[in-house]
Amino acid sequence: MPPPGGMAGDAEFSLTKDRIRLIGSLGMKLIRLCPLYVAGYVVLSLIGQTAIPLLIPIFLGQLTNSVQVAAQPKGAVSQPAAATEGAAGGGQSAPAAPSTPATGDPAPPYLFWLLVTVLAFPVSIGFRISQARMDGMMERQVRQTLYEKVIRQAPEFFHRYNPGELANMLTQSTTEAQQALRSLTVDPVLQFVSLGIALALIAQQLRKINPGYLWPAVGMMVFSGLGSFWLVQWKGDKAVGELQRQSQEERFALAGLADSAVKSPEEIQAMDAEGFFCERHDQSLLRLTKLKVRQGFTLELLNSAIGLPTQIVLACLYGLVVYQAVHKPGEVAPGVFITIAGLTPQLMQPFKSFAMLGVMAAASWPAVQVVTKLLGEENRIKDLPGARDIEDVKPTLEARQVHFAYAPGLPKVFDDLTFSVPSPGNTGLVARMGQGKTTFFRLALRFYDPNAGEILLGGHPTTAFTLRSLRRYVVIMSQFPAFFHDTVRENFRLGRADASDAEIQALCEKTGLWNKLEEAVGQNPLDRQFAAGMNLSGGYKKLFALTRCLLRNPTFLFLDEPTTNMSNDEKYVLIPLMREACKGKTVIVVDHDLSWLTQFCDYFVVLDRGRIAQQGTGPELLSRPGVLKELYDLAHTPGQTSAP
Repeated sequence: MPPPGGMAGDAEFSLTKDRIRLIGSLGMKLIRLCPLYVAGYVVLSLIGQTAIPLLIPIFLGQLTNSVQVAAQPKGAVSQPAAATEGAAGGGQSAPAAPSTPATGDPAPPYLFWLLVTVLAFPVSIGFRISQARMDGMMERQVRQTLYEKVIRQAPEFFHRYNPGELANMLTQSTTEAQQALRSLTVDPVLQFVSLGIALALIAQQLRKINPGYLWPAVGMMVFSGLGSFWLVQWKGDKAVGELQRQSQEERFALAGLADSAVKSPEEIQAMDAEGFFCERHDQSLLRLTKLKVRQGFTLELLNSAIGLPTQIVLACLYGLVVYQAVHKPGEVAPGVFITIAGLTPQLMQPFKSFAMLGVMAAASWPAVQVVTKLLGEENRIKDLPGARDIEDVKPTLEARQVHFAYAPGLPKVFDDLTFSVPSPGNTGLVARMGQGKTTFFRLALRFYDPNAGEILLGGHPTTAFTLRSLRRYVVIMSQFPAFFHDTVRENFRLGRADASDAEIQALCEKTGLWNKLEEAVGQNPLDRQFAAGMNLSGGYKKLFALTRCLLRNPTFLFLDEPTTNMSNDEKYVLIPLMREACKGKTVIVVDHDLSWLTQFCDYFVVLDRGRIAQQGTGPELLSRPGVLKELYDLAHTPGQTSAP
């Protein structure tokens, strides 16, 4: 199963111009999303990973020279002596200049050296912790932005992904993509800065040994670094990219299995299919484990290959130092050797990082593609030109000549649909399966807009409302309400964030939910953990969801299959409570249980093939032939089932 975003056939990864351009644009997007965090990360990285590591070898080299001078007998001439070039034609060197007499006690500079070395460690750790915090804040901003974008998408967006895949994208893939963007856009700039500073410092030290060594040494370093880059680009990025692509596919497969297991445990157990699911899960885990081992082995080989040039360069530089020490002893201070030894790994680190860019891009490319696709998803649902916040909306609802199909070429769901409902009051919307009951709710809430015609709320077309004002007056109770793991209070505040405890309790008492909450979770139920409604039966979960909808004090209330997961003894007992709670509002109900629906609703609108087939009260429509009576009789015929 290839991940969304067109990853199939993308194993032969390479840093093409298009991909480099994409990475660059995403890097700019990262900077726009969180400029302060990016700036903080850059500053801390320059100090903690560039300035401190480069300055320490220089500082320690100078301290080494100080120790050497301090260790000499008082009045002695320090080494190395400063030599000058011979006079023109004479070829003689000037005598060495005497140094300032030494104290003869090397302890103070050594102790100072030791103190600096000890202090450098916690300082460096502090910078790294701060840098990690900036990195974490960048990740948080990217994940939050993506979550906000996804949660506002149109219904068809969620049909393109199964919930397990989408959850994986919003968690693991987003983290991988953010780290990739930072590693591929911000970090290379820092490495260029580090490389330039390290080259300048190494050149300064090489001149102290022998100016003739400068350009051969620098050329050798650059050549070795480019060799590392070529070695990785030759095979490494493609191998890692393919392994990462396969790993992502397995993670999506595991997420899908987990999602199925937790959503349909009864079905799986009733089919005695636990073993089947466990076997599939174990096989997928085994494949993922093997892929991780192969990926780790491949990365280890690449790291070893990339580290080899650094060792070669170090060996060559040490050879130059030994040669100079043997053939011209005393001309170069020992601190120069220490400085070069400390600076060389810092000089080669940027080359290693550049060499790994392709590998990092290949390893993270599946996540980058997925997150890029999600960030690029345009939300079709927007305020239309001329939309406004409409105040004082009356509870009237009317459809006028509504035509609608989900896409060009697909059958029409509605064909000249025209009706109005009593307001306020409870109206049942009835049709055979797949003939537009839930679609009408989607149109009224502007998840979609009619191809022609209009739906009017309080005399105003739905397209004239801003989305915010429309959702203030219209609320839907979903067939599967959204609950989450937090307190009872916070699950209520999903309906209205500023609702007070007194308002919540008063409404719960009105709907008959308060006593049930106290029985289920204990006294002071608003402070108790809700655990996504695990302590409530199906019927009282729906009553909870209805109470939460009413907390918004809507003018229009849509109930989509309110009796789903309710037992018979619950759903009929709850009718009086629900009717009382819905008084004064225009309520439209869709439900498969026509017996329940005829007791809850005062009026019915019956659809057939996209048009109005019947309208009237329940007793009127059941007393004469028609779609409602046909479906009602079919539901009450022994051995027959119906799904209106």
